[in-house]
Amino acid sequence: MFDEVHSALRRPSAVPFRYDSKIIINLDNFQKLRRLCWDLHAEGERHRLARNTIGAQRSYLDLVKLGLASSRGGTFVELLSGAAFERFGLEGLHQLRGALSCEQRWALIAALRAHDADREPAAEVLARELAWHVRAYGWPVRISFINPFSLTEVAEVAEQIDDVRSARISLLICELALAQYVADHGGPPAQLTELVPQYLPEAPRDPFSGQPRIYRADPPGYVVYSVSGFWAGAGGALPSRGPGRGRSYVPTRSVVTRRQCRPGSPSVPCNLSPVTYPL
Repeated sequence: MFDEVHSALRRPSAVPFRYDSKIIINLDNFQKLRRLCWDLHAEGERHRLARNTIGAQRSYLDLVKLGLASSRGGTFVELLSGAAFERFGLEGLHQLRGALSCEQRWALIAALRAHDADREPAAEVLARELAWHVRAYGWPVRISFINPFSLTEVAEVAEQIDDVRSARISLLICELALAQYVADHGGPPAQLTELVPQYLPEAPRDPFSGQPRIYRADPPGYVVYSVSGFWAGAGGALPSRGPGRGRSYVPTRSVVTRRQCRPGSPSVPCNLSPVTYPL
């Protein structure tokens, strides 16, 4: 069964969406997708525990692809479920990243960049959602959407989900590039611009603020993170939570990854127990 799933996720796909239906989501199909999500995650965990990085990477990456395949062409509900599926896959890859070989890192960076570029903009999903409501329920929906605050709130949520998905993917890409830099140079760079152009085509940017991603070398490791809301406006400074090196308070929609790098091993440049606060 898994071979058929892996093969299917490499073909073009879209949600079988109908504007003439008053049922916005097929619960039976959703339950099947959720079951498939758990099965792919279990397969990835089995490979990871067996130290089969090739199999684990394929399972987790296909789980990320499932998030895209199950939301493309759909509405806000599919956007939410697709983001959830995608997160499971990214978390698996995040656990795996320290054990990957150089070739696996480069391949994964290329796959994640292609995946991020292939995602639908939140504005397209929102337009499809509104069109479905208007066609399914007629003039009452048109009247409800005259209120600009209703549409604005929905648009803001959709954009936040889009930014969170971009932040997760771009942070993992950044960490993979940093891991390769550490493997090549024996320690982290002083600035993320040192990754350009050998490891990344451009310096990583934070989708929440539009500014360069917040990073600081903390020998023998580093700290890299994204912030949103007030924290982005405050320059990304994280207040201390008390005495002790490396303690930080992390708001809800922030990503922080702290790595302690151990040079000397090209295949496993860093330990496998980072302190991570996922989105």
